[in-house]
Amino acid sequence: MTAGESGPPWWTVPCAVVSLPAAVLFLRHERAVQRRGGDPLLPPHLLRLPGFRPGLALVALVNSGLGAFILILGLLLQRGLRQGPWETGLGMLPTAGAFVVTSLLGPRLPVAPFRLLCGAALLSTAGYLGCVVSAVRGDLPWLLVGLGVSGAGLGLFVTPSLAVTLRTVPARMSGAASGVLSTVQQLAAALGVCVFGTLFFALVHSGTGHPGAFAAVTAAIATTTAAGGVLAAVLRPAAPSPEAAAPAAAGEGAGRPEATH
Repeated sequence: MTAGESGPPWWTVPCAVVSLPAAVLFLRHERAVQRRGGDPLLPPHLLRLPGFRPGLALVALVNSGLGAFILILGLLLQRGLRQGPWETGLGMLPTAGAFVVTSLLGPRLPVAPFRLLCGAALLSTAGYLGCVVSAVRGDLPWLLVGLGVSGAGLGLFVTPSLAVTLRTVPARMSGAASGVLSTVQQLAAALGVCVFGTLFFALVHSGTGHPGAFAAVTAAIATTTAAGGVLAAVLRPAAPSPEAAAPAAAGEGAGRPEATH
């Protein structure tokens, strides 16, 4: 919020510039650790597994917009539609509630994972676009409907995307894979908040207003979600590893990779 009101601090650009060579040095270090017979945090051959990198891209595309959408939704409700804290919290319930319900139902649906991902991306994109139209018109009831639809689609997308990403990972590498997956989720969410949040505040400061800024940024977020659906549609399902990591590893082992230096 501080950056949104007064602009980003001076150190953001240097940090962004330094992050690129730091990532390269990290990858070189991991390769060196593996050559010495050690256990790298990020095994280089992990990224060469069929389906793992495309799965990471799927996760990143959707998560890049999810955190940013929650941010700008709260700003729209409080500053654009003049809702109080209680009403703002209730306004977020359709997204959260639909997400929880469909995330529990998704694994039980008799649909192939990639087809489910395509349908989920289409559903969440439609919900986002419904929010765009409702925000422009100032129609709060229909905005809540759009939030419910987008939340339902996202709930159907998240769990299958984890399963698709980890299906080719041998169980012995599940800790490292879960750590990488969790890191990509967090980085994508943080990057999305930075990029889409900056765009939102830039539009507000230019005089667009909170509803207009919300509509424009939500439309951009819809494109990243739709891109995830397109990626899922063109991917060839990779054969699962005989010792494939369980999808639950992404939640239980996330942030706690088993491999150590």
